[in-house]
Amino acid sequence: MKNMPPAGLEPIRCAITVEAGQERTFTTFTRRIGSWWPIETRAIEPGKVKDVVVEEHAGGRVYELLQDGSECDWGHIIRWEPPSFFSLTWEVLPGPVFSVVELDFKRLGPARTQVELTHRGWESLAPVLQEYYAPHKAAWPHIIGLFENIFSAGTGATTTDEADEAAECPGLPPRSDGQPDPP
Repeated sequence: MKNMPPAGLEPIRCAITVEAGQERTFTTFTRRIGSWWPIETRAIEPGKVKDVVVEEHAGGRVYELLQDGSECDWGHIIRWEPPSFFSLTWEVLPGPVFSVVELDFKRLGPARTQVELTHRGWESLAPVLQEYYAPHKAAWPHIIGLFENIFSAGTGATTTDEADEAAECPGLPPRSDGQPDPP
């Protein structure tokens, strides 16, 4: 059983269901991540983050944009398959070997989507980095729950005009770049 991860280091998995279409859910997750992610406590530079940016292509970066204009990488996109899936290297732990975060957006209906998060690759990290496993296992359900909360009072609409967007995601502030979400 050489390929089995060390005891207790199985992939971290959590899932939520939101009342929104698959495309809207994916877009809100990737293009508005800085609006719902707990950047005050779960960031490389807590208290200094202006936004979180996802470069929407394989090889693209996911990074914190700091208030002073500097950037801190979270990882790089491995697979980019909108609106159903993306994965990234998780580089917030010291490298050179990184874990992987996968997000699967499963359409359950025209206005209902399940988001499944899997954080794997812990067994490949140096033993000293495996101490981060328990904090991540505790944090991911909370973080993904924050994403779920922005849809909790929504209508599940799939249009992009501002009134419908506000109704769909009442807990979500406007994008920091002032741009509308795409259709």
